[in-house]
Amino acid sequence: MAKRDVRRLYSQVVAMDQRVGGILAELEAAGELEKTIVFWYTDHGGPLPRQKRTIYDSGIHVPMIIRFPNRQLAGKVDSQLLSFIDLKPTVLSLAGIEPPSYVDGKAWMGEFADTKERDYIFAAADRFDNEATDKIQVPFVH
Repeated sequence: MAKRDVRRLYSQVVAMDQRVGGILAELEAAGELEKTIVFWYTDHGGPLPRQKRTIYDSGIHVPMIIRFPNRQLAGKVDSQLLSFIDLKPTVLSLAGIEPPSYVDGKAWMGEFADTKERDYIFAAADRFDNEATDKIQVPFVH
C-alpha cells in the first residue's frame, strides 16, 4: 500500500508539472504571461505519514511559487510564516487595492504589505471523519 501511495504521489507531481507548463504556455501564446502574476501552491498532501492531518510543520507546510512578470524576484526565497488566509489581502495589495479592514489575514507583498514578520501562526486539524479528538499542540517559533 505504501509503495502504491508514493508512486501515485510522484505520478501526480508529473501530471501537475505538465499542467502548469501548459497554462504558462497558454499565457505566453496569448501575450499575457508578462502581464500576469501566477501563484502556484498545493494542498497539504495525502495519506503518507505526517502529511495533511497533523499540525506538525510537515502537515501544514505547503510549497508556493509566485511567478512575476519579467522574472522580477526570480530565485528569491521568502521564509516568512504565512497562512492561506493571507493570500486574499496579498493579491489585493499586489493589485494596488487596499484590503478592507474586515478582511482576515495580512498582505505580505505589494503596496499594502504588513512589514512586521510574524513570530508564530495558528494551525488546527479537524474533520477526521470520525468522532476522535486530536489534541496535538505544537509551538511554531520563527
